[in-house]
Amino acid sequence: MFKGIYRNLELFTAYLAQFLKVRMSFKGDFLIGTFVSISYHGITLFAIDTMLRGYPTLNEWKKEEIFFIYALCAIPLDIFGVFFTNLYNLSRTYIVEGEFDRLLVRPINPLLQLFMERISIEKISGIVVGFVILLYASEKLEIIWGFGNVLCLTGGLLCGTIIYAGVFTAIGSLGFWMPARTSMLPTLWNLVAFGRYPVDIYNGFVRFIICFVIPFGFVSFFPASQIMGYYEFRNMAILTPFVAFCAAFVGYSVWTMGVRKYESAGN
Repeated sequence: MFKGIYRNLELFTAYLAQFLKVRMSFKGDFLIGTFVSISYHGITLFAIDTMLRGYPTLNEWKKEEIFFIYALCAIPLDIFGVFFTNLYNLSRTYIVEGEFDRLLVRPINPLLQLFMERISIEKISGIVVGFVILLYASEKLEIIWGFGNVLCLTGGLLCGTIIYAGVFTAIGSLGFWMPARTSMLPTLWNLVAFGRYPVDIYNGFVRFIICFVIPFGFVSFFPASQIMGYYEFRNMAILTPFVAFCAAFVGYSVWTMGVRKYESAGN
């Protein structure tokens, strides 16, 4: 097992080095992508701030608390964006155009190849911005970063990234059954916005969806609630690692079934 992990790490390093060479040869594109990533967070935070100017709280949640939740949503999303963004090309490029055949003839896990063939390094700037927002909000909220909170933050970011990867892999893999040049992932991306706010501001139906169907509430809100001291959500927060495991399991299972279903574009 460890030999396989080491081999995959070597392959990832080789892919990353090659991709960086290609990416940095187009410095203008890289700088534009970085600017867009930073601007996206700036515009979103400006919209939240504008929305809350006339109201001191949103269902009793302060602006800084919402910023903190937003940061715990944004950081895993940008980590996901760095390493897993090629899922957006799965249906259009790999399945419809037959590029997936190329992944199948190599002695490497095709899902790992899919991830490694595109690494969006410009998203790293979004991760940095996310941590800046996190530090700003935590200072305003006077959060003490003891061992427990650091552990909760680290676990939350890791689990959040896994949840995003699992959910997007599952939905993206539906392209094996419904091949099209446009996938369902842009629609799923829009649902990410629901994870930027406290779940208790939504009605029961929406709350059920973002907690138990598309579990984006476990990415940000429940870990954030424990760091901020809202322990009434502890029972849900404890489930975060389990939800991450389920998301990864479902995502990989749907992917595996899809690969078995796949027929080359020439057939």
